[in-house]
Amino acid sequence: MHHDRSDVRAVVVSPRRLMRIALSNLLRAQGIGSVGEASGYTEAIIAADADRAQLVVVDLELSTEHGAGFLHELRATGGNPGVLALHRGSSPGETGRDRGILLLDPEAAPAELASAVQTLCAGRGAHRLPCLTPRQLEVLGLVAKGYSNDEIRRALAISLPTVKQHVRDIFARLGASSRLEAVYRARASGVVV
Repeated sequence: MHHDRSDVRAVVVSPRRLMRIALSNLLRAQGIGSVGEASGYTEAIIAADADRAQLVVVDLELSTEHGAGFLHELRATGGNPGVLALHRGSSPGETGRDRGILLLDPEAAPAELASAVQTLCAGRGAHRLPCLTPRQLEVLGLVAKGYSNDEIRRALAISLPTVKQHVRDIFARLGASSRLEAVYRARASGVVV
């Protein structure tokens, strides 16, 4: 079965290799298409800028001396990324002073990481951090017009199982449990459907 690749580019920053691998795998499980890794601040800035990253997950346990300044440097790189900073003692979904920065305790559950990624994705709007692939946007557009799965299949010339998978992926990425909620959430986050 053919799956569209997400066009979101992310960078994971941590001095700990296992942490980078684990976070990269969690991001890929969220549908992030390209995940780079960096082990330190300088490498992170270079990678985020070169890749025009749209999302950066950074382990602030690296060093507290660079903290806020580093996060703002990341936000200023070419992709103007949303930043998820893992910082001990943070509440789930706590925001930094900049709207594009979320703080999360590194002891948080994977579901909290997924929620934070979704928040950054939805909060930035489709023009900055697309959380749906082009094909998913096509499917969602047809869902918004009231098309059934079979009508979507015919309109896009794809199989019914592929349509169903796209709809499930759209629900997961938008945190929706119904077609109506998916359309509402997409429109609320700036996605035109």
